[in-house]
Amino acid sequence: MRNKLINLFLKKFKNLVFYIKIYWIKIYRIFLLLSLNPLRCNDESIIVSLTTHPSRIKSSWIAIISLFNQKVTNYKLILVLSKEEFQNKKIPWTINFLEKKGLKILWINKNYKSYNKLLPVRSKFPNSKIITFDDDVYYENWRLKLLLDKSKTFPNAIIGFRGAEIKTKKNEEIYPYLKWGFANAKTSKKKLFLTGVGGVLYPPNKNFDLLIQNYPLAKELAPTTDDVFFWGVSQYLNIEKILLGYNKLDDVRELFNSPSLFNKNNCLKFNNNDYSIKKVIDFFEILI
Repeated sequence: MRNKLINLFLKKFKNLVFYIKIYWIKIYRIFLLLSLNPLRCNDESIIVSLTTHPSRIKSSWIAIISLFNQKVTNYKLILVLSKEEFQNKKIPWTINFLEKKGLKILWINKNYKSYNKLLPVRSKFPNSKIITFDDDVYYENWRLKLLLDKSKTFPNAIIGFRGAEIKTKKNEEIYPYLKWGFANAKTSKKKLFLTGVGGVLYPPNKNFDLLIQNYPLAKELAPTTDDVFFWGVSQYLNIEKILLGYNKLDDVRELFNSPSLFNKNNCLKFNNNDYSIKKVIDFFEILI
Protein backbone atom coordinates (compact mmCIF):
# COMPACT_ATOMS: atom_id res chain seq x y z
CA MET A 1 0.00 0.00 0.00
CA ARG A 2 2.82 2.35 0.93
CA ASN A 3 4.63 1.70 -2.36
CA LYS A 4 1.45 2.41 -4.31
CA LEU A 5 1.05 5.76 -2.55
CA ILE A 6 4.69 6.64 -3.21
CA ASN A 7 4.36 5.74 -6.89
CA LEU A 8 1.14 7.73 -7.14
CA PHE A 9 2.82 10.74 -5.52
CA LEU A 10 5.82 10.50 -7.87
CA LYS A 11 3.55 10.25 -10.89
CA LYS A 12 1.52 13.29 -9.78
CA PHE A 13 4.72 15.21 -9.03
CA LYS A 14 6.18 14.44 -12.48
CA ASN A 15 2.94 15.56 -14.10
CA LEU A 16 3.01 18.77 -12.06
CA VAL A 17 6.59 19.49 -13.12
CA PHE A 18 5.67 18.88 -16.74
CA TYR A 19 2.66 21.20 -16.62
CA ILE A 20 4.70 23.93 -14.91
CA LYS A 21 7.37 23.58 -17.60
CA ILE A 22 4.88 23.88 -20.44
CA TYR A 23 3.05 26.83 -18.91
CA TRP A 24 6.37 28.52 -18.32
CA ILE A 25 7.10 28.03 -22.02
CA LYS A 26 3.76 29.59 -22.93
CA ILE A 27 4.26 32.58 -20.63
CA TYR A 28 7.82 33.27 -21.70
CA ARG A 29 7.50 32.35 -25.35
CA ILE A 30 8.53 35.80 -26.53
CA PHE A 31 11.73 35.52 -24.53
CA LEU A 32 12.34 32.03 -25.88
CA LEU A 33 11.75 33.11 -29.46
CA LEU A 34 14.04 36.12 -29.17
CA SER A 35 16.81 34.10 -27.55
CA LEU A 36 16.83 31.35 -30.20
CA ASN A 37 20.07 30.82 -32.06
CA PRO A 38 19.37 31.12 -35.81
CA LEU A 39 19.72 28.08 -38.06
CA ARG A 40 21.90 29.04 -41.00
CA CYS A 41 22.82 25.67 -42.48
CA ASN A 42 23.15 25.40 -46.26
CA ASP A 43 23.94 21.70 -46.14
CA GLU A 44 21.01 19.65 -47.47
CA SER A 45 22.35 16.23 -46.49
CA ILE A 46 20.29 16.23 -43.27
CA ILE A 47 16.68 17.40 -43.27
CA VAL A 48 14.53 17.64 -40.15
CA SER A 49 10.88 17.70 -41.14
CA LEU A 50 7.50 18.08 -39.50
CA THR A 51 4.03 19.13 -40.56
CA THR A 52 0.96 20.57 -38.88
CA HIS A 53 -2.61 21.62 -39.66
CA PRO A 54 -4.88 24.56 -38.74
CA SER A 55 -6.17 23.11 -35.47
CA ARG A 56 -2.64 22.60 -34.13
CA ILE A 57 -0.45 25.22 -35.76
CA LYS A 58 -0.87 27.70 -32.88
CA SER A 59 0.88 25.29 -30.51
CA SER A 60 3.36 23.82 -33.00
CA TRP A 61 5.95 26.49 -32.15
CA ILE A 62 6.80 24.52 -28.99
CA ALA A 63 7.87 21.46 -30.97
CA ILE A 64 9.69 23.65 -33.49
CA ILE A 65 11.62 25.50 -30.78
CA SER A 66 12.76 22.18 -29.32
CA LEU A 67 14.05 21.19 -32.77
CA PHE A 68 15.94 24.49 -33.02
CA ASN A 69 17.74 23.74 -29.77
CA GLN A 70 19.40 20.48 -30.75
CA LYS A 71 23.03 19.70 -29.92
CA VAL A 72 23.91 19.47 -33.61
CA THR A 73 23.50 22.36 -36.07
CA ASN A 74 24.24 20.90 -39.51
CA TYR A 75 20.64 20.39 -40.62
CA LYS A 76 17.78 22.13 -42.35
CA LEU A 77 14.55 22.41 -40.40
CA ILE A 78 11.47 22.25 -42.61
CA LEU A 79 7.79 22.75 -41.79
CA VAL A 80 5.52 21.36 -44.50
CA LEU A 81 2.21 23.19 -44.96
CA SER A 82 -0.55 22.54 -47.45
CA LYS A 83 -2.07 25.45 -49.37
CA GLU A 84 -5.38 23.58 -49.23
CA GLU A 85 -5.42 23.96 -45.44
CA PHE A 86 -3.83 27.41 -45.16
CA GLN A 87 -5.53 29.64 -47.68
CA ASN A 88 -3.60 32.78 -48.56
CA LYS A 89 -0.73 31.29 -46.53
CA LYS A 90 -2.06 32.75 -43.28
CA ILE A 91 -0.01 31.43 -40.36
CA PRO A 92 0.55 32.60 -36.74
CA TRP A 93 3.15 35.26 -35.98
CA THR A 94 5.21 32.72 -34.03
CA ILE A 95 5.77 30.67 -37.19
CA ASN A 96 6.61 33.79 -39.20
CA PHE A 97 9.15 34.72 -36.55
CA LEU A 98 10.69 31.24 -36.57
CA GLU A 99 10.95 31.46 -40.35
CA LYS A 100 13.12 34.56 -39.93
CA LYS A 101 15.29 32.55 -37.53
CA GLY A 102 15.95 29.86 -40.12
CA LEU A 103 12.87 27.63 -40.26
CA LYS A 104 12.09 26.74 -43.88
CA ILE A 105 8.44 26.46 -44.87
CA LEU A 106 7.71 24.09 -47.71
CA TRP A 107 4.36 25.03 -49.23
CA ILE A 108 2.70 22.21 -51.16
CA ASN A 109 -0.35 22.38 -53.40
CA LYS A 110 -1.86 19.05 -52.40
CA ASN A 111 -2.60 17.81 -48.91
CA TYR A 112 -1.16 14.41 -48.03
CA LYS A 113 -2.34 14.70 -44.40
CA SER A 114 0.06 12.97 -42.01
CA TYR A 115 2.22 11.95 -44.97
CA ASN A 116 3.14 15.62 -45.54
CA LYS A 117 6.19 15.38 -43.31
CA LEU A 118 7.91 12.82 -45.55
CA LEU A 119 6.48 12.49 -49.08
CA PRO A 120 6.99 16.02 -50.46
CA VAL A 121 10.26 16.39 -48.56
CA ARG A 122 11.65 13.21 -50.07
CA SER A 123 10.64 14.44 -53.54
CA LYS A 124 12.54 17.68 -52.98
CA PHE A 125 15.56 16.10 -51.28
CA PRO A 126 16.03 12.63 -52.82
CA ASN A 127 19.59 12.15 -51.52
CA SER A 128 19.17 13.45 -47.97
CA LYS A 129 18.71 11.78 -44.64
CA ILE A 130 15.24 12.85 -43.54
CA ILE A 131 14.30 12.86 -39.86
CA THR A 132 10.60 13.28 -39.16
CA PHE A 133 9.09 14.58 -35.92
CA ASP A 134 5.58 15.38 -34.71
CA ASP A 135 4.17 18.84 -34.03
CA ASP A 136 2.81 18.13 -30.54
CA VAL A 137 5.87 16.97 -28.61
CA TYR A 138 8.62 18.93 -26.87
CA TYR A 139 11.82 17.11 -27.86
CA GLU A 140 14.96 16.87 -25.75
CA ASN A 141 18.05 18.49 -27.26
CA TRP A 142 19.95 15.20 -27.64
CA ARG A 143 17.47 13.36 -29.88
CA LEU A 144 18.80 14.45 -33.24
CA LYS A 145 22.42 13.73 -32.29
CA LEU A 146 21.60 10.19 -31.16
CA LEU A 147 19.76 9.44 -34.40
CA LEU A 148 22.63 10.76 -36.50
CA ASP A 149 25.29 8.96 -34.45
CA LYS A 150 23.47 5.64 -34.83
CA SER A 151 23.05 6.30 -38.54
CA LYS A 152 26.83 6.42 -38.94
CA THR A 153 26.98 2.80 -37.76
CA PHE A 154 23.86 1.71 -39.68
CA PRO A 155 23.75 4.03 -42.73
CA ASN A 156 21.04 2.07 -44.56
CA ALA A 157 18.71 1.49 -41.62
CA ILE A 158 15.51 3.26 -40.63
CA ILE A 159 16.13 4.39 -37.05
CA GLY A 160 13.59 5.43 -34.45
CA PHE A 161 13.37 6.18 -30.75
CA ARG A 162 10.02 4.63 -30.06
CA GLY A 163 8.44 1.41 -31.20
CA ALA A 164 5.86 -1.25 -30.49
CA GLU A 165 6.32 -5.00 -30.42
CA ILE A 166 3.82 -6.81 -32.62
CA LYS A 167 2.09 -9.49 -30.56
CA THR A 168 0.69 -12.60 -32.16
CA LYS A 169 -1.52 -15.45 -30.99
CA LYS A 170 -0.57 -19.12 -31.25
CA ASN A 171 -2.23 -19.32 -34.65
CA GLU A 172 -0.08 -16.36 -35.83
CA GLU A 173 -3.10 -14.04 -35.77
CA ILE A 174 -2.10 -10.53 -34.71
CA TYR A 175 -3.47 -9.05 -31.51
CA PRO A 176 -5.16 -5.60 -31.74
CA TYR A 177 -2.70 -2.71 -31.75
CA LEU A 178 -3.71 -1.49 -28.30
CA LYS A 179 -2.58 -4.82 -26.84
CA TRP A 180 0.94 -4.48 -28.21
CA GLY A 181 3.58 -3.37 -25.75
CA PHE A 182 6.61 -1.15 -26.14
CA ALA A 183 9.42 -2.70 -28.14
CA ASN A 184 12.77 -3.25 -26.46
CA ALA A 185 16.25 -4.61 -27.19
CA LYS A 186 14.90 -8.18 -27.21
CA THR A 187 12.21 -7.46 -29.82
CA SER A 188 12.87 -9.39 -33.03
CA LYS A 189 13.32 -7.37 -36.20
CA LYS A 190 10.27 -9.06 -37.70
CA LYS A 191 8.06 -7.80 -34.86
CA LEU A 192 9.50 -4.29 -34.51
CA PHE A 193 7.04 -1.55 -35.43
CA LEU A 194 8.61 1.93 -35.27
CA THR A 195 6.27 4.79 -34.37
CA GLY A 196 7.00 8.25 -35.71
CA VAL A 197 6.13 10.35 -32.67
CA GLY A 198 9.55 9.94 -31.06
CA GLY A 199 11.45 10.84 -34.22
CA VAL A 200 12.44 8.58 -37.13
CA LEU A 201 15.41 8.80 -39.48
CA TYR A 202 14.86 7.69 -43.08
CA PRO A 203 18.01 7.26 -45.19
CA PRO A 204 17.73 7.64 -48.96
CA ASN A 205 16.59 4.36 -50.49
CA LYS A 206 15.39 4.36 -54.09
CA ASN A 207 13.03 1.39 -53.77
CA PHE A 208 11.52 2.57 -50.48
CA ASP A 209 11.21 6.16 -51.70
CA LEU A 210 9.56 5.06 -54.94
CA LEU A 211 6.93 2.99 -53.14
CA ILE A 212 6.05 5.55 -50.47
CA GLN A 213 5.50 8.19 -53.17
CA ASN A 214 2.52 6.16 -54.35
CA TYR A 215 0.07 8.24 -52.34
CA PRO A 216 -3.09 6.75 -53.91
CA LEU A 217 -1.93 3.35 -52.61
CA ALA A 218 -1.02 4.81 -49.21
CA LYS A 219 -4.41 6.52 -49.01
CA GLU A 220 -6.20 3.28 -49.86
CA LEU A 221 -4.30 1.11 -47.38
CA ALA A 222 -3.58 3.52 -44.52
CA PRO A 223 -5.24 6.93 -45.03
CA THR A 224 -4.45 8.32 -41.56
CA THR A 225 -1.77 5.91 -40.37
CA ASP A 226 1.45 6.78 -42.19
CA ASP A 227 3.52 4.79 -39.66
CA VAL A 228 1.67 1.64 -40.73
CA PHE A 229 2.27 2.22 -44.43
CA PHE A 230 5.96 3.05 -43.97
CA TRP A 231 6.34 -0.05 -41.80
CA GLY A 232 4.67 -2.20 -44.46
CA VAL A 233 6.93 -0.91 -47.23
CA SER A 234 10.04 -1.42 -45.11
CA GLN A 235 8.97 -4.98 -44.27
CA TYR A 236 8.23 -5.74 -47.91
CA LEU A 237 11.68 -4.50 -48.94
CA ASN A 238 13.40 -6.11 -45.93
CA ILE A 239 14.95 -2.82 -44.82
CA GLU A 240 16.74 -2.95 -41.49
CA LYS A 241 15.09 -1.04 -38.65
CA ILE A 242 16.89 0.06 -35.49
CA LEU A 243 15.21 0.92 -32.20
CA LEU A 244 16.93 3.36 -29.85
CA GLY A 245 14.40 2.51 -27.18
CA TYR A 246 13.41 5.73 -25.46
CA ASN A 247 9.65 5.85 -24.94
CA LYS A 248 9.20 8.90 -22.70
CA LEU A 249 7.67 11.93 -24.43
CA ASP A 250 6.64 15.41 -23.33
CA ASP A 251 3.25 15.54 -25.01
CA VAL A 252 1.75 19.04 -25.22
CA ARG A 253 -1.62 18.17 -26.76
CA GLU A 254 -3.70 18.29 -23.59
CA LEU A 255 -2.48 21.73 -22.62
CA PHE A 256 -3.66 23.23 -25.89
CA ASN A 257 -6.78 21.08 -26.37
CA SER A 258 -5.27 19.89 -29.62
CA PRO A 259 -6.86 16.97 -31.46
CA SER A 260 -4.73 13.85 -31.45
CA LEU A 261 -4.33 11.59 -34.46
CA PHE A 262 -3.32 8.89 -31.98
CA ASN A 263 -6.77 9.05 -30.37
CA LYS A 264 -8.44 8.87 -33.76
CA ASN A 265 -6.33 5.97 -34.92
CA ASN A 266 -6.75 4.03 -31.67
CA CYS A 267 -10.40 4.64 -30.86
CA LEU A 268 -11.74 1.45 -29.31
CA LYS A 269 -14.94 1.62 -31.33
CA PHE A 270 -13.19 1.85 -34.68
CA ASN A 271 -9.45 1.33 -34.62
CA ASN A 272 -7.79 2.82 -37.69
CA ASN A 273 -4.46 1.21 -36.87
CA ASP A 274 -5.89 -2.32 -36.83
CA TYR A 275 -7.81 -1.67 -40.04
CA SER A 276 -4.71 -0.35 -41.81
CA ILE A 277 -2.36 -2.99 -40.44
CA LYS A 278 -4.56 -5.77 -41.82
CA LYS A 279 -4.80 -4.12 -45.24
CA VAL A 280 -1.05 -3.44 -45.42
CA ILE A 281 -0.15 -6.99 -44.35
CA ASP A 282 -2.52 -8.49 -46.92
CA PHE A 283 -1.35 -6.22 -49.74
CA PHE A 284 2.38 -6.70 -49.19
CA GLU A 285 1.95 -10.34 -48.10
CA ILE A 286 3.94 -9.77 -44.93
CA LEU A 287 4.70 -12.72 -42.67
CA ILE A 288 4.99 -11.99 -38.94
